[in-house]
Amino acid sequence: MNSQNKVSEKYCGGCHQWKSPSEFYKNKSTKDGLGSQCKLCAKERSRLRYANMTELERRKYRDVGRAWYHNNRERVKIMKKKWQTNNPDKVRRHNVVARLRYRENHPDRHKAEMAINKLRLNKKLPHLPCIICGSYEKVEFHHPNYKEPFKVIPLCRTHHLALHHSRLTLPVPLSSVAI
Repeated sequence: MNSQNKVSEKYCGGCHQWKSPSEFYKNKSTKDGLGSQCKLCAKERSRLRYANMTELERRKYRDVGRAWYHNNRERVKIMKKKWQTNNPDKVRRHNVVARLRYRENHPDRHKAEMAINKLRLNKKLPHLPCIICGSYEKVEFHHPNYKEPFKVIPLCRTHHLALHHSRLTLPVPLSSVAI
């Protein structure tokens, strides 16, 4: 968009009001570089379109989005990092809300994690190796039962994630380490 095409106000085809250009999404294919509807109208139109879709159409819509994400992971990663760098306050706010929501939705899990973290901070937790590979690097504690926060299984990050994603099963005679 060159300086000749800059506009001070733009007409929204959705709500039929004149609005500031900052209230419109960018669209490189138009003469002024802005969409024909304001952001609020565009969001509402999108919401209504999605609400009127059949389940099959919704599934296809999601699959297309997932395929794009899968094919553009590096691009998404760069865009996400750039956005986070430019919006530290929003990122911080999001993280605080996410932590509070996690505590609210998983109180037993949160209490168990805090009990182990308290032991770690007070240096009362022995430095244990992963029971699968024997590594001392990035050892985490798996709680088989959150009601018993001090009965844990030491696992490296790789094996802990594998266990939670059902790619790993622990041997049957293996019991938790009581701390």
